[in-house]
Amino acid sequence: MAIVGRKEELLVLEDLLRKKGSQFVVVYGRRRVGKTFLIDGFFDNRFSFKVTAAAHDKKKVARLKQSQLKIFQRALNRYGDSSQDTPKDWFEAFDRLSSLLNAPNVYREPSSGKRIVFIDEIPWFDTPKSEFKAAFDLFWNEYGSTQSDLLLFVCGSAASWIIENILESRDGMHNRSTCRIHIRPMNLRDVESLLSYNDIRLPRKQIIEYYMVFGGIPYYLNLLSPRFSVSQNIDRLCFDEGGALHHELEELFASLFVHHENHLAVIKALSSRRMGLTRDEIIEKTDFTSGSKLTKILRELERCSFIRRYEVSGRETYQLVDLFTMFALNYLEGEEVTSWVRFSTTSTYQGWCGYAFEIVCLNNVPSLKAALGIQGVEAKIYPFYVKEPLGAQIDLVIDRDDGVANLCEMKYTVEPFVIDKDCHASFLHKIEAFRSATKKDKALLMTLVSAEGLKKNTYSDVVAITLTAEDLFLA
Repeated sequence: MAIVGRKEELLVLEDLLRKKGSQFVVVYGRRRVGKTFLIDGFFDNRFSFKVTAAAHDKKKVARLKQSQLKIFQRALNRYGDSSQDTPKDWFEAFDRLSSLLNAPNVYREPSSGKRIVFIDEIPWFDTPKSEFKAAFDLFWNEYGSTQSDLLLFVCGSAASWIIENILESRDGMHNRSTCRIHIRPMNLRDVESLLSYNDIRLPRKQIIEYYMVFGGIPYYLNLLSPRFSVSQNIDRLCFDEGGALHHELEELFASLFVHHENHLAVIKALSSRRMGLTRDEIIEKTDFTSGSKLTKILRELERCSFIRRYEVSGRETYQLVDLFTMFALNYLEGEEVTSWVRFSTTSTYQGWCGYAFEIVCLNNVPSLKAALGIQGVEAKIYPFYVKEPLGAQIDLVIDRDDGVANLCEMKYTVEPFVIDKDCHASFLHKIEAFRSATKKDKALLMTLVSAEGLKKNTYSDVVAITLTAEDLFLA
């Protein structure tokens, strides 16, 4: 099973094989981002034990516990347990797992001799009144943590459960995990590799168009067909009633979060402003209060890479950065757009491209830093906005620790960007407004990120550095 990209994640897995002692590894992230695929692919589906829980309707609780126990028992049988009886409870189920792992013929990873256990979709095992969490906690604390050669991986699509019961647990699983692997959407370089692997070879600008709709989500990108154009693929997957992603937005959030309608309400509020909203502004646009409920929602959305949190001038701001969610909210929720092929010829489409291109650049900042030659320089990344009388907005600031700040303007055009007299004056005003508002004693470099570059003329000298679409594929 070929893994495309994921260089950093693969290095973490290699390190885990070399580490001594037991490791309890939590793999988490947004649905469809490739959590299970990474673990299955790295170990080539060779485990000492692997089990995947079945999704279920929480409203239909009858015999859920027994159904999940039967799944667990069948997995035990596949890996060598001879008992044919379904465990009476989860304590017995994990006792059997411990015995299976102690068997002399248990499978061990060849390079390290470690026993690899993978419990996939673990939240689904935790059915009402099942005592699954207590039994799992006991299994790790009394057995797993005492071993010298055990690697336990858990993951699941229900992010709320993973965050509440493992990552931020205050009871049995508090501080039990030894490693956390956050699977984020792919960057443009890895997306290009994935498309090429699927025999889809495109100019980079068309790859960016796909990225503006589907982001770096492998599941979505694997649905693309080389037989169709960009617009045709988007139409058949998203706008056709039977398209694989036509109802994805609701299904996506329902699978991830308990009371997902609250998360969608926050997402919809954040979609109203490109640069994001402060906590107080979110409260103004929703029915939430400033209590722990909103804190939990924001934390969960951030953990799943839907939003990012940044601070500038003492204001903590939350910004929507999941490109598919942005696309779906704007164009799949209503009836205004019924065909991307037709929509892509309108002026409104160009406006959407400009907005989406900004987020594409934000999600590929390491490539921008590589193009600037500052990979090793620490920097704060944020958009900038100041109200009247200064009145200025900058798409993205790379505020570096080496005495420089790149003030980045993103332009998605079909031809090299042309700076006229008014644009020249606007850029100069932005530089002065930023200096005046922030009081930063730094060199300020107006940096243009233009899909097709910059056309030289008498006004273009206001731009110190020009980056193109090619530069977004560097890292």
